[in-house]
Amino acid sequence: MKNIVRIGLSVVISLSLTSALQAQALKLVGVKGGANFAKVTGNDVGDEFESKTGLVFGGFANWGLSNSISLQPEVLLSAKGAKQTITEAGQKITAKINLTYLEIPLLMMVNLGNAESSITPMAFIGPAVGFNLSAKAKGEVDEGSAEIDVKEDIKSTEFALIFGAGFSLPVGSNKLSIVGKYNMGLTKIDDTGENSDVKNQVISIEAALGFNLIK
Repeated sequence: MKNIVRIGLSVVISLSLTSALQAQALKLVGVKGGANFAKVTGNDVGDEFESKTGLVFGGFANWGLSNSISLQPEVLLSAKGAKQTITEAGQKITAKINLTYLEIPLLMMVNLGNAESSITPMAFIGPAVGFNLSAKAKGEVDEGSAEIDVKEDIKSTEFALIFGAGFSLPVGSNKLSIVGKYNMGLTKIDDTGENSDVKNQVISIEAALGFNLIK
């Protein structure tokens, strides 16, 4: 019965969202990319874990809901994970967990500027679902490195809350945006059966070029 209710609610929400988007104007489609500064957090994560740098890139569409509010779904390839550096027997060892996700955020964008300004500040918030594409653990020492596949130990799906801010400016009839984004993982990603409290956390700096569809 619970599954039937969930399916019914999902259908209703999907139909409502589709109808709402169809009633609004598709303003922009575009591409975006940037840098991720990723780490893991949680009660079972020690202080020795550091952030690691990776890439994020993909595309987006933007529907105008009003003059200042829009809805922006995105499809991104996002590198997450963490690293740990230790010294053992006088040798520096760097261990990394490299996670790659196909991530789909749904962001509510709010323009905070006025019509007369060419630079428009913005803020945004929304949920995201991520699908794990690969997970590898890598160890590096002076003599070389080794890597193993740990995809079976990582949950295939995770949910997150995203929020951030930035600004946009016109580039001809199109729009260039620079944003800072915080991606707070809500799902424990450990899938070994130990139920460890380990979640992804990512800070991103992204640039996006949106192509104006309203002439």
